[in-house]
Amino acid sequence: MTSTETSPDPATAIPPGEAPASSNGGAAPRTDPADATAFEAVLARLAERGAEILAEVRALLRLRAEESRLRWRRLRWALARVLLAGTAAAALAVAGAVYLARGLAHALAAAWPERPWLGELLAGAILLALVAAGVALARAREEQRELERLRRTLGQDERKGTDGETDHGDRHGPGTDGGAAPGGRAGTREGAPRP
Repeated sequence: MTSTETSPDPATAIPPGEAPASSNGGAAPRTDPADATAFEAVLARLAERGAEILAEVRALLRLRAEESRLRWRRLRWALARVLLAGTAAAALAVAGAVYLARGLAHALAAAWPERPWLGELLAGAILLALVAAGVALARAREEQRELERLRRTLGQDERKGTDGETDHGDRHGPGTDGGAAPGGRAGTREGAPRP
């Protein structure tokens, strides 16, 4: 070897038959055209499927919006019917109460012909007492329902709490370990005298 020639470094030497890495200008390695077209086909299929999904979502949203509009329209009509029927029933109830009060007042006034105001006073007192009794009865029923609901809720909570705290062996008999308590020996229970 002469001084102008240098020996190749074994770590950076390129095996014979391979081109240096910079032979394509430092660009990424070239891919096969068949792989590129397959990748493009997959991308196209994904884009088509995405467009189909988007179209289906839009159609579903339109359908849900139409269903919501129909439900709202039906609800409005039902509410209007209930309000109309409620108003008519209230008017009839008020008219009936007025006629009942007047009839009761006239009947009681006939009992005391010299004092007709006494009949009207007694009729008013009787009707107010009936209204007060109805309100008291409604409140008592509501309180009873609330107590029953509370008892059911507490009963469920107690059953849940007891199920989680009890030993399953007590309810289902001894297990396969001969009835041993946790940490105890088979055939004995903790706290029981041992032989």
